[in-house]
Amino acid sequence: MKLSLVLLSLCFVFSSCSTPIAATSNKVGDLEGKACSRNILFLIPLGLDSSIYTAAKNGGISEISTVDQTSFISGLYNQSCTIVHGNK
Repeated sequence: MKLSLVLLSLCFVFSSCSTPIAATSNKVGDLEGKACSRNILFLIPLGLDSSIYTAAKNGGISEISTVDQTSFISGLYNQSCTIVHGNK
């Protein structure tokens, strides 16, 4: 019983998810842009910008087709990334 509680706790501590945010009527492109923000204890920022604009700029995208967001949360370290697909 104790082992199963420990394993379940570890699953919650090291969890990650991906969520579709938006889609447009534009054709899905080959380009992908990514922008991430990271922090420690939700207080100390390590990366500042995970906006759609920054992700599109990083991928060289001017026509956005889809936007996704991923999150990784652990006890001390957290990361949130925006992923944009589109065309030039």
